Amino acid sequence: MKKLVIVAALVVCAGVSAFAQGQVQFNNRVLNELVSPIFNPQTATPSAVTRGQPTNGTPAGTTTYTGGGLAGTGFTAQLWSGTNGAPASSLSAVVDPAGTTTFRTGGFAGFINGTAPVIAGQLPGATVALQIRVWDNRGGTITSWSQVNSSIANASSDIISYTLGGGTVTPPSMLGINSFSLAVVPEPSTIALGALGIGALLLRRRK
Repeated sequence: MKKLVIVAALVVCAGVSAFAQGQVQFNNRVLNELVSPIFNPQTATPSAVTRGQPTNGTPAGTTTYTGGGLAGTGFTAQLWSGTNGAPASSLSAVVDPAGTTTFRTGGFAGFINGTAPVIAGQLPGATVALQIRVWDNRGGTITSWSQVNSSIANASSDIISYTLGGGTVTPPSMLGINSFSLAVVPEPSTIALGALGIGALLLRRRK
């Protein structure tokens, strides 16, 4: 009888240790808690990242975005993590496949389709650094952050401190993740064409 009790206890402990891993609520739209849409490059300043909550965000802010919200599978959002207080250069992509996703369409346009990815090696209750990195995946051809360059629309969120859920604790919302716009630097050929167009207009005016 004692052996059976011991075996049962070991099974329970093994089950708890297997599931008690730190998790994140990877979602930037949680009704009445967090609404932080991510936007296309700003129309007037596409090469600069704009940050801050819009008026319809939660919490509400005052930042104006002119590029429209991201929507659909053409954009990838990836979760990066590290030790609490770590700089962006020390963060690593979350290996759980649920840590990489695309965007919703329709009524949820511009919001990450969140799940609860596991942060490897971290227990529930641990505080970690988290960041969201987003890019135009060019029809699924750009599959990792390492492939992204300045000519591909991309940006990163601010880094936040986050206390992990998991086990019997529901992961909390990613409070502190604010809205931001992607940025893109036009390719040289595009810049050259633009300069030629401006030059042509100036010559026409002088004539």
